[in-house]
Amino acid sequence: MADSARIVFLFLVSLIITACGSSGGSSGPQTPFEQGDKVGLEAPAHGSTLLNKDFALAWHASENQGETDWGVTIYTTINGTKQTVMTLSTKARTYRPLQLSDNTTYTWKVEALNGEGETVAVSDEWTFHTYPTRMLPFAGALDQGSDPGEFTKFDGAVYFTAYSPEFGRELWKKEGASDAKQVADIRGGDESSRPQELTVCKNRLYFTANDGVNGRELWMLDTTGADPVLTLVEIVTGESEGSAPYALTAMGGALYFSARESVDSENTLWLLPEDSSVPVQVTMESEALVHPDVGVAYNGCLYVSAVSETAGRELWRVTGAAGTLLEINEGGASSHPKGFAVYDGRLYFRATTEGLGAELWVVEGESSPVLLKEIAPGVVSGDPDELTVSGDTLFFTAYASSTGRELWMTNGSPAGTTLVKEIVDGVLGSQPRGLTDSGGGLYFMAKTDTEGVELWKSDGSVEGTILVQDILPGVTGSSVNEIVPFGDRVAFRAEEGEAGKELWMSGGEAYNTFRVKDIQAGAKGGYPETLVPIDDTLWFRADDGLGGVELWQSDGTEEGTFRTDNINPYLDPGVDGVVKVGGTVVMVGTSGEYGRELFTIDADGQVSVLYDIFEGYKGSSPDNLFVHGSLLYFAAEDGEKGTELWVSDGTPFGTKPLKDVNPGDVSGHPGYFTAFNGKVYFLAQVGVDWQVWETDGLSGGTQAVQSGGNPVTVGASAADLALAAGDTRLFFRKGEALWVREKSGAFLTIEGVKNPTDLFPVSGSLLFSAETEGEEGPATLMLLLGTTTDVEPFLKYNGQALRQPLHFFRAGDMIYFSAWQGESAKRSLYRFSSSNTSVSLVTDTAGQPLLRPEELCGEDGQLWFVAGPDTEREIWKVQAEGATAQSLASIAAGNATGEPESLRPVGDALYFMATHPSQGKPCLYMARGTTIGPVLDFQHRPLLDAKHAFALDGFLFLTAMNPDTITTQPVQGIWVTSPPSF
Repeated sequence: MADSARIVFLFLVSLIITACGSSGGSSGPQTPFEQGDKVGLEAPAHGSTLLNKDFALAWHASENQGETDWGVTIYTTINGTKQTVMTLSTKARTYRPLQLSDNTTYTWKVEALNGEGETVAVSDEWTFHTYPTRMLPFAGALDQGSDPGEFTKFDGAVYFTAYSPEFGRELWKKEGASDAKQVADIRGGDESSRPQELTVCKNRLYFTANDGVNGRELWMLDTTGADPVLTLVEIVTGESEGSAPYALTAMGGALYFSARESVDSENTLWLLPEDSSVPVQVTMESEALVHPDVGVAYNGCLYVSAVSETAGRELWRVTGAAGTLLEINEGGASSHPKGFAVYDGRLYFRATTEGLGAELWVVEGESSPVLLKEIAPGVVSGDPDELTVSGDTLFFTAYASSTGRELWMTNGSPAGTTLVKEIVDGVLGSQPRGLTDSGGGLYFMAKTDTEGVELWKSDGSVEGTILVQDILPGVTGSSVNEIVPFGDRVAFRAEEGEAGKELWMSGGEAYNTFRVKDIQAGAKGGYPETLVPIDDTLWFRADDGLGGVELWQSDGTEEGTFRTDNINPYLDPGVDGVVKVGGTVVMVGTSGEYGRELFTIDADGQVSVLYDIFEGYKGSSPDNLFVHGSLLYFAAEDGEKGTELWVSDGTPFGTKPLKDVNPGDVSGHPGYFTAFNGKVYFLAQVGVDWQVWETDGLSGGTQAVQSGGNPVTVGASAADLALAAGDTRLFFRKGEALWVREKSGAFLTIEGVKNPTDLFPVSGSLLFSAETEGEEGPATLMLLLGTTTDVEPFLKYNGQALRQPLHFFRAGDMIYFSAWQGESAKRSLYRFSSSNTSVSLVTDTAGQPLLRPEELCGEDGQLWFVAGPDTEREIWKVQAEGATAQSLASIAAGNATGEPESLRPVGDALYFMATHPSQGKPCLYMARGTTIGPVLDFQHRPLLDAKHAFALDGFLFLTAMNPDTITTQPVQGIWVTSPPSF
């Protein structure tokens, strides 16, 4: 594994400028001018928060004092003494101070000068403070890509589905050389409607989608008018789960599909007639066709496999909205018809009958189905599959006892239904699949003992069934896949050793079989998928290692193969779990080179992979980070032993596996870490049970906790786990009971409580939620006192129990939490005094309770939280150990909309996420003192789509998506910021 691999990052240091004081806050002697002779300062605006690398001071003129120049003075105070930083004279009314220091308080003023250099007007003095906000664009971050698919030709364009973080997975189109465009945001916001089964039916495009209100339903796009019209075709009304349509089949101008009438009913066959938006159910004498598969048009009718109450799954002939049963396996047993193909005026398919198994059947005109040939005599099935017309022959694969699965063909007669060639001798066969017609020739993939899986072709003769090219010599082969016709050639995906899986073309000979382009250099390859030929262009998705899985096209040449659009250009480092160990900042992140691993940030802003635990682009997915002493404990997967216990001192050499808790490749999933009595305790899974474990940071000192000579098991359900440590006791849930481990090693069972959760140690005591043993009703707030086994079963307020307490947070001597009382399930905020074990209600300044409190957090005894009704959620503040809360809106002025979330106190500032009023996207805000404002980037833009915020050592780490300064493409970068401290 790589011990010290390093990723090079662009490191941008910007200044956050906070204007403070007031326009009347001048200091020092003033020239005795009239009040109207002042120079007015404009920027930075009072109370604004700016992240501006090119910060500009700005001012406006006095009231016509004849000034021709301006004198600007900036100074700072060091050890109580003013020291001038710069003075200058300028004719402009703006100035950019480019050499200011970080984390420094400055004062500035402007004087108006006449032609003789005399002062004729002066401004007040304003003070601002600089502090560093660092943006670390994660150059190695994994571009997630848009993962396009379902390419469909419609109305002169290519329609497809794709994902973007702003809109989720929605319907897009690509027309000519123009940029790909989103057709509609069906679900709204960043939630996905996930369009599926794009199906063209005459002049309409049909698909299924979920708009978040009506559930998954049928949608119709009509582009015949001046403007496209998108229509919801609703079967189930007033339900959020929808009719769940699937198996869309176009026949002429009509559309058949499977759907349900209600959320409790089964899917049946429906018809949407041509030029209609009202679907009708297909029936046979009022009996519906249940669970239909995708059908096929033949002889002016739809043939489909469906279920009936009396006949099982059988073949049906559908004309309009009327169905006719063509029963093959009489008596209620199903024949399971599938694999339809129209050839030489007849319909061929596979069906199963008792005594014959699955064999090849045929329908001619309006006649009943008949067996064409029993390929595998007796009860063994020939199991014909992949029926494909090529030239004047119908090819398919089939199984025979003597040859295994091989390539077969038919001319429509029993005698003309024969094995083409036994490619591999023996009972296994060559397992041909991917049968594809192109230019009158049949292409397919087959596996031999010497070449592995490679590309083959056939003209129906033994001599003409040959290996096209051994692309990757050896028994594994090139893993040919996704063969599609392209002109008179075929396109496919194949692997050529070090080049990885890439796009290939073949004209049927070794000399014209070639790799089109090395889309992503290296063994991973571009991995082209969902290959769809449309006219002269091959559309597919691929990953070039830079833009993620995106939309590509090819004309069959290297130059004509390129990424057409980067629909989802956002780099997302996926920062999570930021901690500090041994003086090193360690975080979980994702890069294209290393996958999801641990990374470090040094003092210079350099980001490096700490240790490549699971080599390759997947990564080890570190989780449950816990720092104790000089070590970081976490769970990670190395590809061999599953997800197990690892430890790190913040260096590559000191990052290593600590214990394979669950031996073998089965994961132990260590978690719920807590420190007690000089050791780290955690829960891990061994076999089907979860156990209590302990470690001193060494492999030999990592072991299951024993009781009576046996490991302490706590249960088999991960949903019932709970572990917490107090000053003198370790608390955990075992089955339905609460257990305690003393420092001496003794175990105690706490009587009278059942199903304890939300364990919150308070010095030597424990606050928790539990049911009372032997009684019905919801869990209540309980207190386990000191070193005893005595439980205060109902901590009450005003004589009533506090139900289902959550969100415990300690601020000084007070533990704040949410709970509900009596018959009302409305949660309010309460506080528990650890000194006198009393409970009191926290209210607003009008004495009203605070509903649905969440996100409790704070520093220095101060509490912040979000509370209020659904439509009026806002941030509240409680001073140290107080019982009265003030809303942030009553304390500070600013403009933030939507429900605030991700509250993160840092120093004397509070960061939080809220919806930007004009952008309509999640934005990072900062509240400090009497001011609230969005944190802006170096071009005065708010930090949008902010997420994953973590406070550490006075800094805030987060990711946010803003365009960079060079390409203007959005970059999901790591941001590090800290508040002013003056």
